[in-house]
Amino acid sequence: MIAAFLNQKGGVGKTTLALHLAGQWAREGQRVTVIDADPQGSALDWSAQRAREGLPRLFGVIGLARDTMHHEALALALGVDHVVIDGPPRVAALLRSALLAADLVLIPVQPSPFDGWASAEMLRLLEEARLFRPGLLARFVLNRCAARTVIARETRLALVGHEPAALMARIGQRVAFADAARTGRLVCDLRPQGIAAREIAALTTEIGGMVSCTLLTGDSALLMPWHGPYDMILADPPYGDTSLAWDRRIADWPGKALAALKPSGSLWVFGSLRSFLASNAAFRNAGWKYAQELVWEKQNGSSFHADRFRRVHELIVQFYRDDTPWRAVYNAVPTTPDARARTVWRKHRPPHMGQIDAGHYVSEDGGPRLMRSVIPVRNAHGRAIHPTEKPVALLEILIRTSCPPGGLVGDWFAGSGAAGVACRLIGRRYVGCEIDPVMAQKARDRIASVLPLGEGIAP
Repeated sequence: MIAAFLNQKGGVGKTTLALHLAGQWAREGQRVTVIDADPQGSALDWSAQRAREGLPRLFGVIGLARDTMHHEALALALGVDHVVIDGPPRVAALLRSALLAADLVLIPVQPSPFDGWASAEMLRLLEEARLFRPGLLARFVLNRCAARTVIARETRLALVGHEPAALMARIGQRVAFADAARTGRLVCDLRPQGIAAREIAALTTEIGGMVSCTLLTGDSALLMPWHGPYDMILADPPYGDTSLAWDRRIADWPGKALAALKPSGSLWVFGSLRSFLASNAAFRNAGWKYAQELVWEKQNGSSFHADRFRRVHELIVQFYRDDTPWRAVYNAVPTTPDARARTVWRKHRPPHMGQIDAGHYVSEDGGPRLMRSVIPVRNAHGRAIHPTEKPVALLEILIRTSCPPGGLVGDWFAGSGAAGVACRLIGRRYVGCEIDPVMAQKARDRIASVLPLGEGIAP
């Protein structure tokens, strides 16, 4: 994720918040880079002071105070979990570049009418950016709030129902932030259990929860690349097996998906044999390499023909980047806990299988065994809100296999948002895109109704 602290007004605490958000993420074990887009270089100065103090390096800080930042930030994001941009005051060209780079815009304001008036120009730039980035999220962050003051309470109430809304977490006016900045520290370095550290932790949790599941409306080829890089991509495109209007094959998305995927990631695509034969060249030319295929066996099938076998299966094919070896691709080998107790001896094999040394292994009742490539899962017949909806249980298997805990899943053709539901249940972040605005809203409502359960229950 790329989060940008932006406001044309100076002195609102952009650098302080950017560094503390990055620091909190880093302490949680995530890889973070901070971009100092302010020509004054305050974040770079803080990083240099931290090095002089002999303190451990939590995250990298680089200076990119130029209007090509949106291109370079996307490249930086490929190698880390989060990029945090410390935005510039007043420089409109740099602000526009940061807006084009960000997944989430955070607008720090102090509880003052002057800050509210000064934010008007920032909001105008935000609306301008949304012409190119329709899914761009934005929130106000109340910073330097004096305790129990009328103006702080009135500012918070004024932002209720406002767009952008204000985050519930707010940061107080505390000396600890100034003390930490002078010595290249964070407030959690000084007082890990202090009020300031707890406020930063609450802010980080709210930001992480807000972007953990996002569903965009529009053309996925245009919108989805901006929200990467993804640890895994799911795609359930129209198969193109019929002449129906909704079943027209889409040809231009594989290349866009490849550019938005981390080197360690992979792509799972639903389809029929006919659809994969027709799109084989498109995947190969885009830079995808075949890994394996699964068969989803349904309890009832569908067929547009009365003179052929009734089709009760669909194919799911995994691809990975052809510039990455398979050993570097994230792959949590799926198992099922239903092995039978037995001893298996390997002695003689047919010559065509090559040399395999003699040996044996022992399995126990209920022990693990490799999951089979034909997976019987009931479809959502009678319960689906989308005509081609895939079952959550099946999507969970794919996500657990190819996306690490806490990783980001990109759902290129979201439909009913079933993949978003699976991600919430098993602790993965999710960005989906659906071109039909009515279906997109149904999917958002469905995902929002699901209680996050961390790692969930193994399928």
